[in-house]
Amino acid sequence: MIIRADASLEIGTGHVMRCLALGQAWQDAGGSVKFVTACDSEGLRQRLRGEGFNVHLLEEASSDWKDIEGVLRESPGARVVLDGYHFDTDYQEKIRAAGHPLLVIDDMAHLTRYAADILLNQNLHAGELRYNVGPGTRLLLGPEYALLRREFRKWRDWTREIPAVAGHLLVTLGGADHANHTLEVIRALRNIGISELEITVLIGTGSPHVEEVKAVAEVSGLPVKLIHDAKNMPELMAQADAAVSAAGITTWELMFMGVPAILMDVAGNQEMIAATADAAGAALRVKIREKGGEVILEEKLRELIRDRAGRAGLSASGKRLVDGRGGERVAAAMAGLAVRELMP
Repeated sequence: MIIRADASLEIGTGHVMRCLALGQAWQDAGGSVKFVTACDSEGLRQRLRGEGFNVHLLEEASSDWKDIEGVLRESPGARVVLDGYHFDTDYQEKIRAAGHPLLVIDDMAHLTRYAADILLNQNLHAGELRYNVGPGTRLLLGPEYALLRREFRKWRDWTREIPAVAGHLLVTLGGADHANHTLEVIRALRNIGISELEITVLIGTGSPHVEEVKAVAEVSGLPVKLIHDAKNMPELMAQADAAVSAAGITTWELMFMGVPAILMDVAGNQEMIAATADAAGAALRVKIREKGGEVILEEKLRELIRDRAGRAGLSASGKRLVDGRGGERVAAAMAGLAVRELMP
């Protein structure tokens, strides 16, 4: 399998991280993975290599055909995965014309036409979108296809306890958090003044704000534990009674682990994720980029921490939506493709 996805401060790390999960599932099914990526984070690059992937590094994120043409020639007939908004229809058609079965991961139906053999959208709103695809394209839509990394598997049968009052809060605003929304969460926690609450703040591998967050946390008067580039996400989620998170790929991890969460749509492509999760009763949404967002965040935090029944409902709804087998399902769908099956 050849995976083409990028990560940067502007793009974030979500595309690469969910493709990492798919790569793991492909490996577990007996396949090999080559990752073609422009990735600013040395920590993330090391993570990809540590998974046993063959990593082909690019200087910058682009949809230049030359970036992947040579890699495709070296692996005739290999299945290809594209994850990124910059890979247009022409790019997809070139991959398939070269004899490669193609999976496209897309959250927004932003192209007028898709040339994929399989199109994946793991979001709750996926069924509401209209994808213009060929008659032979298989659509994998919804959180039953959510891509979770290998380390979450052992937690499938784990049962969460819901305390009367949340005593441990997890804050995770994505791998980059370029707008530094983490500071807004720390300020909100300081304002609500719940002194008995333990707080774990995760700072992603691509964040440029590590030192600033550390400095603010130190003078906040809060019991904050900072973790940079966490390697044990399932364990950290298991310890948490509640969470504040960006509405990216971490959404599905939190749901799987039954963590009642506040989701902040810190980017435009996260708005529908947060809105549909809220509507499904699987999370609480805060429109943090809108006027008054920080005040609403404070209100939602007070509600989440004190309301045991509400947290129990969020936890149960999330676990019903995400069973942790999405990667296996997608890998099986990819394995079912062969060059002879490609549409004309």
